[in-house]
Amino acid sequence: YFDTIYALFIVILSIRAINDLLFTERDLLKNPTFLICMGLIIFFTYQVIQRLFGLYGLKDSTEFRANVQRILYVINCITNLVFALAVSWMRKRRAFVFEFQ
Repeated sequence: YFDTIYALFIVILSIRAINDLLFTERDLLKNPTFLICMGLIIFFTYQVIQRLFGLYGLKDSTEFRANVQRILYVINCITNLVFALAVSWMRKRRAFVFEFQ
């Protein structure tokens, strides 16, 4: 149950962060926070669905579980590509300059 509940909390917190961004940002697709939250929502929503299949009686069908796991591999790949796009859109940090007065 713990895996399902923490994945659900991550989805809820990501939705809340996106809700805050909707009113402050103009271009969401170039915002790294939006992209990271979308990746978390996609991955952990499917993980919640996968865990619920295991908790409520679909443990016997090995072929079904293998297909669900294959879909998770594809979603993981897509999510990692979204994270890479988010890293490429991050702003570079300014160089720190210490001045004596």
